[in-house]
Amino acid sequence: MVAAYNAALCLVASYRPDLFTDFEVIELVPGIYQDARCACSKVLDIVAQTDANGNVLRRIDGTKNTDQTAKRKWNKPSCLTSGGESDYYVSYANLLAGMNGQFEVNPSVPTAGSYYVMVKCAKKPCPLMEADLLSGSASLDGDCSDNVAAWHYVMARMLSGDRFSNGALERSQLEYRMFFQVLGVVERQDEKYEKETD
Repeated sequence: MVAAYNAALCLVASYRPDLFTDFEVIELVPGIYQDARCACSKVLDIVAQTDANGNVLRRIDGTKNTDQTAKRKWNKPSCLTSGGESDYYVSYANLLAGMNGQFEVNPSVPTAGSYYVMVKCAKKPCPLMEADLLSGSASLDGDCSDNVAAWHYVMARMLSGDRFSNGALERSQLEYRMFFQVLGVVERQDEKYEKETD
């Protein structure tokens, strides 16, 4: 049952990653290409350059929605900043298409110093551990609707294995439909077919 609940939360996160978003401070590594997969499963936006404690030093606008072609072509120094600054500031950042937890920053991060950015990311849900359940210290990850959907999925999984009960299959299909309805997700035809053939 614990395994079914953990599988349900993973499904909730895959269908509705917006329910598992959070801000995370990531330390940049030297170079252009950055990897945030240790902290989040998918980077949705790069919000700001921060210090180690998450205090915003400067906002980074447009990484999610706009094309950065004009900024890429502008190679001249700005007249608003002095050219001899020793501090590093991210001019812009791009999310890399098809690479969920990776992005690039420009200019390249220098090797000396520690620099940080705040990213908006979708995280994976924390698995429920059987030992925590038995000790009474378990806490359910997510909000109420996530847990309601997850328990409908657990019921569907448990009832689908009961072949000795009349009506268990119909009840299993009802619970599976309720899982999608609570999440507000439209069930795809291929999933309906797989469920009917099982």
